[in-house]
Amino acid sequence: MELPKAEHPVLAWDGVRWVRAIWVPKYTREQGGDFDAEFSDYRDEDDVYYWPEGWYELQHHGQDEMNWHIDGGIKCWQELPPRPIDEIEQGKHLKGACHGN
Repeated sequence: MELPKAEHPVLAWDGVRWVRAIWVPKYTREQGGDFDAEFSDYRDEDDVYYWPEGWYELQHHGQDEMNWHIDGGIKCWQELPPRPIDEIEQGKHLKGACHGN
């Protein structure tokens, strides 16, 4: 399967539901703060713990972003549709594109 650009949010199907997700290649995203060393990839050359390669679900709670590893991977992915605010700022008419407008 073709992969999206690293850490670029996409809409992904995990076989059960659609989720916003990112693909993280090996040794590209450092673990920060409080993390589980057993769920990390350690690289001796730079003495750094990294996120394991794979797909991660993106969840937002207020200002906090949480990323959950998708254990079974994903079946397919597609680009996210444009955010309505982007369309509005570009002066495009959204009638019928979003419920509630």
